[in-house]
Amino acid sequence: MPTAPIPILLVDDQPLMAAAMRRLLAAAPEFAMHYCQDPCRAVGEVEAASPAAVIVDMVMPGVGGLEVIRRLRDNPATATLPVVMMSSIDDPYTKAEALDAGADDYLIKLPDAQELVARLRALLRRARWASAVTAPPA
Repeated sequence: MPTAPIPILLVDDQPLMAAAMRRLLAAAPEFAMHYCQDPCRAVGEVEAASPAAVIVDMVMPGVGGLEVIRRLRDNPATATLPVVMMSSIDDPYTKAEALDAGADDYLIKLPDAQELVARLRALLRRARWASAVTAPPA
């Protein structure tokens, strides 16, 4: 019996980036990418789509990726959701800032398809492990 694809939400203000990411994830049919272009609506989109993980662009107009991550972490419904920051900025300070804001991982745009899929798989594995460890006994 086939399983439903795992939903991944991309929050990025650039539709071209969404199309590129959709092509990258096409190599892994276990994932289905959803897209949110407006970072102000990211938390609502997460609540509506119930993704297994979120990929957030760092630099967006109005509300940047760091603020999106902080909002996700401040919301009890999304506080433990796996989040990946994605940016073209490749310096240690920016990566540390994203991780300190609550990102679980950091990818440089545009990642290799194999690396993207492997990182998502690893992130979801860790999330399942963490939820199993913190789940109350039955």
